[in-house]
Amino acid sequence: MRSLFMAMVSLCLASSISIASAQDLDITEIMAAKAAYDESQTDARRDALLLALANYQGDPAVETVNAHLIVMTQDALSGSYERVRESASAASRHLEPVKDIVPRQYIDASLLAAVALFNTERDGDAMIEMAHVEGFAAYHRDSTGERPDWATKFRWKAEAWNMAMDAFFETERRRHPAEEDLSAIVASYRPDDYEPTPAASENDEEVLPLCEGRIVQSPKLKYPAQAAKDGLVGAVIIRFDLDTDGKVANPKVLASVPNESFDDEILKTIVKWRYRAKNRKQVGVTCRVERTNIVMPFNFLFGS
Repeated sequence: MRSLFMAMVSLCLASSISIASAQDLDITEIMAAKAAYDESQTDARRDALLLALANYQGDPAVETVNAHLIVMTQDALSGSYERVRESASAASRHLEPVKDIVPRQYIDASLLAAVALFNTERDGDAMIEMAHVEGFAAYHRDSTGERPDWATKFRWKAEAWNMAMDAFFETERRRHPAEEDLSAIVASYRPDDYEPTPAASENDEEVLPLCEGRIVQSPKLKYPAQAAKDGLVGAVIIRFDLDTDGKVANPKVLASVPNESFDDEILKTIVKWRYRAKNRKQVGVTCRVERTNIVMPFNFLFGS
């Protein structure tokens, strides 16, 4: 689990962040508890710092945000979902009022909290929390109006986690949020002036239509047993193109959960796939096999 959290947690909190000035805030207890925790990360000092943060009633400040993130990161490194659920949930709540100022840190905390909730309680509410993560990341834009790469990565990771959780609840026949409800949550983050990027037109009379056929997935994509140690479910979302011969080109792993350690194996597998037209004689004559931006999701269940 250490590698899972290391991949998701970032501590890129710049000192120039303008949240709230600590000069007029009563953070003496927090600073003392943090200094003690920095000196030695014992359970008692961790609990004391979390208590000081819980007692704080002021606006988020650089010092309070950093304190939350430091505890959350150390908990992630400990490999305990129970500890992460406590500290990540607290961090997410604290950062929520300033999520537009520290969006990456807010998403870090919110995603970790949702993952920890699922892995400790097997609670369908984790899917709702993850849908909020996906929605915020999907429609977040930086000061230039562009979606940063980190937001795109979080969007796909959140979607992969909800795929995996949905597969688990379906298999266990447990109640969980409906897909349309989750989609509504994601869509609620869409700005009023949002305009989707138009899809490339395939109706140009100079472009042949796609051939009827299928992608031959040989060899099969398998989730290695050692990569499943962090949970009972896994999910992978991949994107690739098909060249003029129907061979996979430009493969990319958009997200793999709960572990990213076998992404190279995924790429080595899917690059061997090929699109097989139903009528090969028609390829290049009346239809084509070349395609771009194909996104395919996969779920894996490991048994309890």
